[in-house]
Amino acid sequence: MLTCNEFHLFPSLPSEIRINIWGIVLSIPRNVTLDYKCGVRSFSPSTLPALLQVCRESRFESLQIYKTFRTDSRLKNIYGAISQDTIITSETFDGMWKAELQGIQKLQIIINRTNRFFPFGITALKKMQPDLKEVELVFEEGVLYPRYRSAFQTVMDVLCFEIAQGWDSCPDMKVINGQTGEIVGLEYQ
Repeated sequence: MLTCNEFHLFPSLPSEIRINIWGIVLSIPRNVTLDYKCGVRSFSPSTLPALLQVCRESRFESLQIYKTFRTDSRLKNIYGAISQDTIITSETFDGMWKAELQGIQKLQIIINRTNRFFPFGITALKKMQPDLKEVELVFEEGVLYPRYRSAFQTVMDVLCFEIAQGWDSCPDMKVINGQTGEIVGLEYQ
């Protein structure tokens, strides 16, 4: 039985073919988790993209699409291909540098406390226009339906109001119940 765990002739291929192969591998989207804590830079449990470590040629090609996010200098760098990867973060993402937010096209925000997300998170999402194409707001247990600011406004009411206030180009937006994984109540496209 022949197995294809290694291909020793790869370095002998013409550079155009090798670069095309690197490009195919680099086109596979990843989920990149960015945790941001106020006063501390981002850190991530996501692994370093493998092609950054294969050889000089693959690293060069990888760095053409991967962006480095700021981190605490003692931690490893975080790399994301902002045009294709889904960036997963918490409701405190608005504390990230503006330059880090620009260009992100797919974003998933895990919301544990609505008072950390409103109004700053909505403002940060608006500033990410027109690049931002897809947003998933994942509300964890107990934060999706409680009242917000007044007894008459739910989180859903506030979301609908904020989106109606003139986004330049509203991204595809889904609100997800973090407990069930189901899309609930609001889906803009």
